[in-house]
Amino acid sequence: MDKINSTATSSHNWQNRPIGSVKGVGAEMERRLARLGIYTAGDLIRHFPRRYDDFSKIIPIRLMRPGNVTFRGEVERVAGRYARARKLHLTEAIISDGTGTVKAVWFNQPYLAKTIPTGTAVLVSGQIKFKNNDLALQSPAIEAISEGKVTKDTARIVPVYSETEGLSSKQLRGIVQSVLPLVDTVEETLPEGVVVSAKLMPLVKALREIHFPASVGVTIRSSFWSSVTICCDGFSSRNAMLSGTSSARATASAKHALDVDTTGAVPPSALAIWDDIPQGHYALLTQA
Repeated sequence: MDKINSTATSSHNWQNRPIGSVKGVGAEMERRLARLGIYTAGDLIRHFPRRYDDFSKIIPIRLMRPGNVTFRGEVERVAGRYARARKLHLTEAIISDGTGTVKAVWFNQPYLAKTIPTGTAVLVSGQIKFKNNDLALQSPAIEAISEGKVTKDTARIVPVYSETEGLSSKQLRGIVQSVLPLVDTVEETLPEGVVVSAKLMPLVKALREIHFPASVGVTIRSSFWSSVTICCDGFSSRNAMLSGTSSARATASAKHALDVDTTGAVPPSALAIWDDIPQGHYALLTQA
C-alpha cells in the first residue's frame, strides 16, 4: 500500500487509511500505535496531547538556571562511547553560544554523534541540572538549525502525548507532523452559527493548534475536545466491558459519535457522553 503524503486531497481518503500507510510507520510501530487506540490516520490526528512543555523562550547559556531551558548554540565537541559498567552507550557533547558552554549527555542514541557533528548550529531544549558543580543537560531535545525548518521538539510549546512502551512523545510528534498538512482537507463538523456564536476556533485551525500551539494560550475548542477525550475514555471503558470490544476502539467510536453533521443535528449516541462532560469544561465551549 502506498504511503500517505501531503499531496492527498480527500479528507475521507486519508483519514480512513490504516495507520501503517503513514510515512515512517512500520509493522512494529503500527502494533504499538494500536495499543493507544490508533488504527487509522484519522485516529492519529485525534490523539491529542495530554499536556505541553513550554520551551518557547530562548535564553543565553550564561543566564541559565536549573529547570527547563532552551538555547541556541554550536556543537564544539561530540563523541560517543560505551560504558561497560552501566551497559549503556553514551553520547556526550559540549555546546557553546558565545556566552558560555554546557555539557549534554544522551543514553543509547549512538546516531547522534553523526547527526550533530562538530560545528553544527543547534537548538537545544531540556531540563538543566547541577552536576559536579557545573550545569549539565541529560537527554535534551536537540535539532540542527536550517533555513526554513520548523522545529517540533525545541524552541516552541512542545506537545506531550499519552505513550506506550517503545513509543515516545518525540516519535509521536514526528508522525503527527508528517500528517498535519492534510488537516486542511478536513471539513467543519459544527454548523457555522455554532462556531461563530460560541467563538470557537475553526476545526482545521484547532486541529493544528492542539498539536503544535503557536502560543501558551489554550484554545476553547481544543480544551473542549480534551474534556471530551477524558469523558469518552470512562464512557467507553464501561461499554467495552459490556460489548467485548477493546476499550481503545470503543473510545474512538465514542469520540466519533460527537461529530455534528452539517445540519446541526447531534447524534442520539452522543447525548450520554455530552451529559457526562464536567460543567467547568463545558463552560469553555461558550465563554467569551
